[in-house]
Amino acid sequence: MRDFLKMMREMLIMKKSNPLSRNLATVLLIGSIGMTASAQKVPTDPPIVNQISPEKKSEGHQKNYNSSRESIDEKGEQSGPDTTVMQPRKETGADEHLLTVVQVETSDREAFETSSDGKAGTGSFLITRDGDLSHPLDVYYHLSGSAVNGEDYLRLNGAVTIARGQESVQVTVQALEDEEAEGMEEVVLTLADIVCIAIFPPPPSCYQIGKKNTAKLKVFDVARRENLAPKSVLITPKKHHMFQLPSALSISGEAMDPDGWISAFQFSTNSEILYEEAVEYMVTPESGQRQHFHYQWQEPRAGIYEITLAVTDNEGVTTFSRPTKIVIMDHQDLPELTVFSKDMLASETADSVNAKTNTAMFRVRRTGSTDAALEVSYQVSGSAANGIDYKELSGALTIEPGQRWGSVVVNPLRDDIQEERETVILSLLPSAKTYSIGESETARVLIMEQSPGPDTNKFMQDGSIHMRLPWVAGENFLLEVSENLRDWDVLDHGVTSDNALDIIESPTQRKKEKYFRIRKALKAVEED
Repeated sequence: MRDFLKMMREMLIMKKSNPLSRNLATVLLIGSIGMTASAQKVPTDPPIVNQISPEKKSEGHQKNYNSSRESIDEKGEQSGPDTTVMQPRKETGADEHLLTVVQVETSDREAFETSSDGKAGTGSFLITRDGDLSHPLDVYYHLSGSAVNGEDYLRLNGAVTIARGQESVQVTVQALEDEEAEGMEEVVLTLADIVCIAIFPPPPSCYQIGKKNTAKLKVFDVARRENLAPKSVLITPKKHHMFQLPSALSISGEAMDPDGWISAFQFSTNSEILYEEAVEYMVTPESGQRQHFHYQWQEPRAGIYEITLAVTDNEGVTTFSRPTKIVIMDHQDLPELTVFSKDMLASETADSVNAKTNTAMFRVRRTGSTDAALEVSYQVSGSAANGIDYKELSGALTIEPGQRWGSVVVNPLRDDIQEERETVILSLLPSAKTYSIGESETARVLIMEQSPGPDTNKFMQDGSIHMRLPWVAGENFLLEVSENLRDWDVLDHGVTSDNALDIIESPTQRKKEKYFRIRKALKAVEED
């Protein structure tokens, strides 16, 4: 202080003796007073904004923070607010002044409103930091999920402090008991970003968020007495897929456990174990997380296989996926089969007393050579019962030598029961050594009490739709279908025996928009 007063006295003498030094003395005086004031007013807390929880920060608070960062540029004009944020931490480990990295994970995944000892249970999150541990660190977070903060669990304020010298802190979720049956609810904790002033070194209260920025836990009504079973599904290969004796076949599936994780999996073919493995984790997956499993089946043999994925959860419960049937063929020149509905409508009651029952017909077509007979296997399903609503079909068809087509006739059986329209669905069954199956592997026909009128359209119980298109009986026709009104495919052809044509679309076929048309053919289309 004495040195400062001495300097001031000398400047006053200079001011009297030399008028040119007056301005300089004034500047020095103002600068000295500013430095002295700055030295006497040292802030005890770093000027950062993370002293207020992100959940409670207002727009006014953010505005006040930004306004304090205004500065004077080289022209002496005041610039706008400086909103510069600290640069992210670079993982070099060489500079102790880099930003601390904060992450979160679930340390206790489940909390119960009533546990086995009658007390409400807890779950917990673990928030960790790396870097400088010499200062306490306030960390802010948001809470979301189906569980409500303050209603389903004890209220959390969105902020927690990692103590000096500590690398982590726990956020405890204390379940609150109520009388509502809510089942399982989820609590999601997400770390909140903060705004740090752009100075170096950064204030000790600044941090940046790492890759693990979100964690989840589950809140249950009461302690579960039974373990929830896992669920599994086979992804590849696809159902009914055919392979030409591959050197390796890729098998994959996925599973999830609603209250744990998958500890082991097993791929089986025709009830024989193909591959099994116990899964080890460095960090166990969260409850409900989808897990994926893969296996390469080396040098499989020709045959028909049903592949199944079995998974076991961390509490020992095992479940099996639906089997997927595939065919591995050992020949590349097998004939390909397709099936169509040649006559889509059958009726129990004929048009006249002496007339025969109106039948429906499937046609099965083969490609390739027709020199030898071909035995074809099929199965029937649908709302109509085989052997009850129509004469029993055996499930076997022989395409005779020299013939490209074979027929399966659906002959309705009369009864006294008044029934709605019923469907008969024929599906070709695969064969590993005699034939392959093309895209058209199923077809369907309809059984009615009596022949309908020409414009009778109806949705059926299984989701199919029956459409009747009016036409002239006894004429050659082409029934065509298109998805874009430009490219048309022949769906059926021949000579009409009725004054209408029938179309039956299954629920899966109806997923795409289709257009149908009937054209008169100059002559009957011959089947090759």
